[in-house]
Amino acid sequence: MLHYAFQIVLFQVIFLCFYDLLLKRETFFNWNRAYLLITPLISCILPFIKIDFLSTDISSKYVSTLTQIITPDSDISNSKVSIDLIQNFDYDQINWFIIVYCIGMFISLFLLILKIHRLYIINDISIKSIISKTKVITLYNSNQAFSFWNSIFLGDSLTDKEQEQIIAHEIVHIKHKHSLDNLLYECLKIVLWWNPFIYIYQTRVVELHEYIADSIAIHSIEKKSYLQQLLNTSFQTESISFVNHFFNESLIKKRVLMLQKARSVSNTKYKFLVLMPLFLGILTYTSCNTDIDTKTLHVKNTMNKNIDYSVLNEPYCLNQDSQYDKKLHNYLKLTIGEKASIIVKLFNLATSDTIRTAYVPSNNTYKVKNIPPGEYQLKIIYGTDYIETSESGDCIAQFNTVHFTEIDTAILDFTPTQTATGMNVPSYTLSLDVLPEALKQVK
Repeated sequence: MLHYAFQIVLFQVIFLCFYDLLLKRETFFNWNRAYLLITPLISCILPFIKIDFLSTDISSKYVSTLTQIITPDSDISNSKVSIDLIQNFDYDQINWFIIVYCIGMFISLFLLILKIHRLYIINDISIKSIISKTKVITLYNSNQAFSFWNSIFLGDSLTDKEQEQIIAHEIVHIKHKHSLDNLLYECLKIVLWWNPFIYIYQTRVVELHEYIADSIAIHSIEKKSYLQQLLNTSFQTESISFVNHFFNESLIKKRVLMLQKARSVSNTKYKFLVLMPLFLGILTYTSCNTDIDTKTLHVKNTMNKNIDYSVLNEPYCLNQDSQYDKKLHNYLKLTIGEKASIIVKLFNLATSDTIRTAYVPSNNTYKVKNIPPGEYQLKIIYGTDYIETSESGDCIAQFNTVHFTEIDTAILDFTPTQTATGMNVPSYTLSLDVLPEALKQVK
């Protein structure tokens, strides 16, 4: 989840930088509008796009579902198998990440509802009229001017000349459905309330709306008078982010400069072609990138220089359809001695299904986590030179040299029980090694 959020932020930063550097100062406003509406949505979709031919052909042995590998202690047991039961009490663990996220969504949704409610109140208490086939709502003792949906809101303190220019400007917002853009961003702010760049996106869209309305309105109004009004007016504005304000002090200077700017030549649109290699790079990243939550390998072991620690994992090809119970925070901790590496298969006694297969090199420890409830036994293969092969579409883990194979007699009961203090989730720690006598018999 966190990795997905990181990718959304990363892609939106890239798209915003591209816009600010290459597109923001150009006058093909409709193209820029499409860009600012599409790219934040694409940023949410791109992490799920995996294109096979863009991905790097990496052996499955370099992919891991482990979340932690621990350096073994120096006092590893020399016994064949040593099992310790750990009573792991799960006190109805709360996912605070989800709770905080939902609270943020609720607050953002509440603020949006509050803004819409304020507009409805203004609409109910104000005088309404029709000008140029557009609904105009007069605001008492106000010099504000903005539009939303199919309505223009005008303060009664504005002069007739000001109202004429404002109506011409706001009609453009209405005809071009700019309120839909604003509502889209309000919805994105509910889902992505934690992402600061979605708010930056919205400011870019708001200023672009003003550029579009200004560029069209001056065709029906004398340009010099229009500019003079923008330069000489300083009005208060309501803090309703999804309406189109005519007098937005922070935008007036930018609007004047954009009105004075020469129209961008059509060849400038070729800047959008730069998006092609940009998208290709992003798709390559998402195709080659694995999900950190389930596949990233973290290795911390420098004890044996001869071991390739990149293969410390539950073999991915063997565990694609394995059973995991994310609600259970249990584990099977395997500590392997120095005499041999092992392949461990955890199988359910009731169904005889192998729910997980793990490979552990000698002198290492790691945990197999999120094991479903049930009783299990271990099939243990001791050997060297680990390889993975495919037979009839099935992935097989094996050793080039097998010392011996055994099914351990111990029964591992992973069934959780409810107690007075909380949920008791059993976990186990196993120390496995090959006794010297056993290796002599193999030889």
